[in-house]
Amino acid sequence: MPYKFDSVNSGGNIKFFKVDPNNGNLMEQLNWNNASGFGNGMPTSSICAYHVFYLAPGSSFSQGILSERYWTSSGGWQTGDLAGTLNFACQATTSISSTMWKDSNGTLQIRIYVTNTSGNIAQIGLGNNPSGWTVINTVC
Repeated sequence: MPYKFDSVNSGGNIKFFKVDPNNGNLMEQLNWNNASGFGNGMPTSSICAYHVFYLAPGSSFSQGILSERYWTSSGGWQTGDLAGTLNFACQATTSISSTMWKDSNGTLQIRIYVTNTSGNIAQIGLGNNPSGWTVINTVC
């Protein structure tokens, strides 16, 4: 099975984030240097690199729990509260897409798009909801 990956431009350098298809290790690679691990996901998980969104093992081989890791300069890699707040199950083979922006009030808005266990596309959001992550919409 091939690596699933995403990349970002970070201060003029390219950072690659990938999931090892053999063991689910989450890997970060700066430019073309050796990759280093920073967490564990499912070997079948896609990865999306704004915050790093991935699937953690779920209750069966056919599903995973949408999860997040992010970097802070003061604390290094942190586990986000997405999995704990929402506990959102996805198909194990889902693609993961996300976007983020600051609205006119300066609030960070994040949207994630995944395939839920029923096969529908779900929009997960963080922004104006005081409770944190929420399912905004389900399409198809």
